Amino acid sequence: MQRLFCLCAGTISIEDRMQTTETSVKVGKDTIAIVKTGEGRILTLNGTIFSMVKDGTPYTGLYWDLFVPLPSLFESASVLVIGLGGGTIPRQLKDVYGDRIVVDVVEISREMVGLSERFAPGLSSRVNIIVGDGLDYVSREASKYDIIILDAYGPNLRIPRGFLAKEFVASTLAALKPDGLFAVNYVFTLRQFLAFPGYLRTLRRGFHSVYMISDGPFLLSNLVMVCSKSISSAELRRRIRERFPSTSETERILGRF
Repeated sequence: MQRLFCLCAGTISIEDRMQTTETSVKVGKDTIAIVKTGEGRILTLNGTIFSMVKDGTPYTGLYWDLFVPLPSLFESASVLVIGLGGGTIPRQLKDVYGDRIVVDVVEISREMVGLSERFAPGLSSRVNIIVGDGLDYVSREASKYDIIILDAYGPNLRIPRGFLAKEFVASTLAALKPDGLFAVNYVFTLRQFLAFPGYLRTLRRGFHSVYMISDGPFLLSNLVMVCSKSISSAELRRRIRERFPSTSETERILGRF
């Protein structure tokens, strides 16, 4: 048993209770652990939560949930997730939508792919996991995806620089279908705080609209940006409220839109 201090994806969400480490693996200088909690399991990288699963529900109560309504805008959806972690987002999407969606995941770390199968058993049979560089993968695709989700972070809690470049935004636009959505999990480290104004300008130049959702106090929480090729932010919000089921579990999520 150990007492674990957790910063959820680099933000201010803190847990301080007894937890049990099921698996701990050293990868270079980094430590990846799977930890059993009272509510489910978390996957941590150097003590920071990178993935979460709660028992009996697809929802976590944290920023990952904000991506779940997006496929409801489509009759069926092809989704690309860049950055696997333990597989929280792909698992959530398949739990909620089942065969209505096809999910591809690009992950650069083979070690993380192996651990994700321990963390979320059976995930690899439900989604297509591609071991490779997300930058290269997206640059080779054209009009393939309805939704692209970027949730790629390294041990320093930074998005790799290439994913913030205008060239990647252009590749994303090309890889999306005409009504496609690009959604980003953005954490405000110092470097990313400084890069944010330029990155936001790049997104706004390329996409019809950029809708920003903060999972808590701005700058101290995960910021999810949903960029649409074809509709306004107001229309995006209207369609999600209309099409995504309202339940006691999803009320908090819908309140962000």
